[in-house]
Amino acid sequence: MRVSRPPAPPKGDPDTKALLRRRPIVERRIDHLQDLGMRKARFRGRRKTLLQALLAATVANFKRLVVLNAFENPIATAA
Repeated sequence: MRVSRPPAPPKGDPDTKALLRRRPIVERRIDHLQDLGMRKARFRGRRKTLLQALLAATVANFKRLVVLNAFENPIATAA
């Protein structure tokens, strides 16, 4: 038995163009997460795999903040 897919939207559709513009950005981020350890699950079970994904995403976010110099230029808080 074959499951049929709904027809693809036309390529000139603005929604499709917006998705295609975001695709390289998302794929770079997924590749970066794979470099940080999300290529294979290190543990068994959904909870532990989810923990591994959250830790990899946290590391990726911190590395991004370091690149943006977020820790060197603290925002002055009003006292």
